[in-house]
Amino acid sequence: LLFLKDTTATRPDGRLRSLSELVRLALQRDDFVCGLEPQCWVSAYHHVKTLGRFIIDKYIRTNGGPKVGGVQFNPGGYRDLSDFVDRELNWAFPNDEAIQVCYGGRFAITESRLLNGNSVAMGILFRRLEQLLMEGSAVMSVVEHFVERLWAGILAKPLTPSQVEEILDLREFVLEHQGGHMGNFASKNIQGCCEIKNSEPNWGSLYWDNLNAQAQKAAQLLGFNEEIWDGDDDNVPIYSTPFDELTEEKIEAVLYLGLRSYFAGWKANQCEEGEKESTYLTSYPDVIDAIGAGSFESGWDHYIQSGRKEGRLWQCP
Repeated sequence: LLFLKDTTATRPDGRLRSLSELVRLALQRDDFVCGLEPQCWVSAYHHVKTLGRFIIDKYIRTNGGPKVGGVQFNPGGYRDLSDFVDRELNWAFPNDEAIQVCYGGRFAITESRLLNGNSVAMGILFRRLEQLLMEGSAVMSVVEHFVERLWAGILAKPLTPSQVEEILDLREFVLEHQGGHMGNFASKNIQGCCEIKNSEPNWGSLYWDNLNAQAQKAAQLLGFNEEIWDGDDDNVPIYSTPFDELTEEKIEAVLYLGLRSYFAGWKANQCEEGEKESTYLTSYPDVIDAIGAGSFESGWDHYIQSGRKEGRLWQCP
């Protein structure tokens, strides 16, 4: 069974597989196969909790067309992808750590895999998805973007615990910026990845070149340019404008770019470290067990050694 998209647009985020390749791989693997092969350093697998925070408030088709937003675009008022799943689907993510996402609306799956061994439950799920998609705007709705990110998780063979562990071992960081791609595991060491010789991905080019002229102007106004990059493991841009020096014009620039991390970073420093420790332990009870077992000295010790690599947050209440 083939799912194809009604556009001839190319994708900047990977290589489109040919129709014959798509069919051949699906038959060989007897499994779900995505029509988009990701960039070499970005995995098709995503951190479940980060992916669950995905949301957009408007959409314009790549090749032009009407813009849709507001209530028309999100009539259900969904907070994010996780909220949509919880409220609308009798389905749950196969595990809490890693899930495959297939971008682009092109994929293939063998008939034997379609119902995943449970024809009744899958039939109910498919009818509900059809109902939700048909209820959306004639132009586009956020539900279509949610479901695009769920097809692989619904249809592909569930990952085994050892496969999840291998994926987590290979990843070096998670793409956490809110946008079209959110939650991807990324690493230059992904198995089967093209070789990156003696260099990291060009982060400045990756982000800066994808900003339009208005966004670049807004970013420069905030003191950010393609030469300024954070030195930590997350490889995210930093902004040199102190919070108390934000003018009205700069605040508009922040709002335009959606730099919530700018304010989150400022807010994160407005409480004592002890409060962050307490919040961390309350949010992740398994860490308390690990400390009790003698594996870590404190919540902060756990966060530094493994928590941040797992996508956990060290923040104020």
